[in-house]
Amino acid sequence: MAGFAITVQARRIQGEIPSMSPEDYDKYADEWYRFKADYGCFMKYASPGTVIAVNSDGCLDVGFWGFHDSLGG
Repeated sequence: MAGFAITVQARRIQGEIPSMSPEDYDKYADEWYRFKADYGCFMKYASPGTVIAVNSDGCLDVGFWGFHDSLGG
């Protein structure tokens, strides 16, 4: 793999997800990705050929990357 590298330092954010309906979860997740997991702060620099390198600082029991429609995907 080769390309222009964007480096990202991830931070662990731990919080309890309340019990809710699937519709309410969609709203909750939209707010989460929009305000707490602001991928846009580095994705705006990505383009074809860009390599995104994420330092997840040893957090092996949680995921970093996901997909949500509010990200424009």
